[in-house]
Amino acid sequence: MNLPKSKAFVYLRRSQDREDRQQLSIDKQDAQVRKTIKEHGFSAFHLPAEEKTAKRPGRPIFNDMVARVAAHEARHIVVWHLSRLSRNALDAGQIIQLIDDGHLLSIVTPSRAYRNTPEDKAFLAIELTFAKKNNDDLGKQVAESFAQKTGRGEYPGPAPLGFMNIIVRPGVRNI
Repeated sequence: MNLPKSKAFVYLRRSQDREDRQQLSIDKQDAQVRKTIKEHGFSAFHLPAEEKTAKRPGRPIFNDMVARVAAHEARHIVVWHLSRLSRNALDAGQIIQLIDDGHLLSIVTPSRAYRNTPEDKAFLAIELTFAKKNNDDLGKQVAESFAQKTGRGEYPGPAPLGFMNIIVRPGVRNI
């Protein structure tokens, strides 16, 4: 694949600050992204890792990157997976608009590149929509799980101040 050799922002994000609940740690994302950078010959600028969920707009490092792409400080974004960039409609729209306007030449993941072609933008929009749907589905599943716990007389969350979580039996916890 022939991508213009120019500067790329490297965007890494983990959703939560708990290391044991990460899909892929920052170090593992970084290792895979570094291989991608080398394969494409980009001059990469590593942004600080974002440790905030993408389900709502308002991530400071992401917003700064978007502004800097619009200012042509870098023309590519390298990311482990598209879900790291966005799990909400506003941020997804900003990314696609940057490509439409010619500010962003490509988004590159270890598995593929998305450029300013009708096909790539369609796949990009679909994949970002699926990332949002996955996020919405998880929220629904959590709410259903809390309702089930409450229905069984269990407390549906971390123990409040003055109480402690206990393991009733394997797979069942209560306060």
